[in-house]
Formats: sequence, C-alpha cells, structure tokens
Amino acid sequence: MILHKIKSIRTNNFNDPEMFSKVTDLWSKSVVNIPENKIRYGIYHNYQSDYRGDYSLTTAIEDKNDMSGILIPDSNKYITYTDDSNDVPKLWKQVWLDEDNKKIIRKYDYDFEKYYPDGTVEVYISVK
Repeated sequence: MILHKIKSIRTNNFNDPEMFSKVTDLWSKSVVNIPENKIRYGIYHNYQSDYRGDYSLTTAIEDKNDMSGILIPDSNKYITYTDDSNDVPKLWKQVWLDEDNKKIIRKYDYDFEKYYPDGTVEVYISVK
C-alpha cells in the first residue's frame, strides 16, 4: 500500500506537553486537504524506541501512483484493534496494555489508524 503524505509531526505521548495540541492541529490542517469520501490514515513511524519514545505521525490518503509516498510493506503482519465507540485513545491504551502484558510483540515499523467515511476507525499494529 502506498500512502500520499499530507502533513507530519514528531512527538511523544508521555514527555511532550504539547502532544495533544500538535495532534489536534495536525488533523485540523490535514482534513481540509482530504475529500470527505476518502479513507484517511494516521501513520505512526520512525519510532525512537517503544511507545514511550518519540515517534512521527503522518496524515495520509491512499495513492498507488505516489512514488514519493509512504510504502507500507504488504509483508507486514498486523493486529487490528476496533470497538463500537471508535474511541481512538482507548484503543491505543489497549494496545499498550496488551504489549505490557506480552499479549503482542510489536515490530515498531509502521502502525496506522484507518478512518472510514462512515466514522469507523481501525488501529493496525505491526507485530513480529
């Protein structure tokens, strides 16, 4: 899958006091460049270490013709998190809990959130 990059930030969930405002600002500036009927992606990559370290978050849409985009390897193995509430922070907390409890072994390659036009959200976590 090739994703066309819209905008990116670098942040940390635990050590960046501006993390929430950075993410909110990233999405608010990105959605104006994404048609309503398109699937939107939030790609987590360039991890410093694990979920406690710095990472890059890039907003994107699918575009198989964008050779300068982000290539998500087809060979990556993913576990998908979703629930009826589409509460993204809740989904991420479950990912971290599963990792801490050794239910998953993360690869820390490309993880992504997939936002469907109907409001459904899926979180894809790359695993070993």
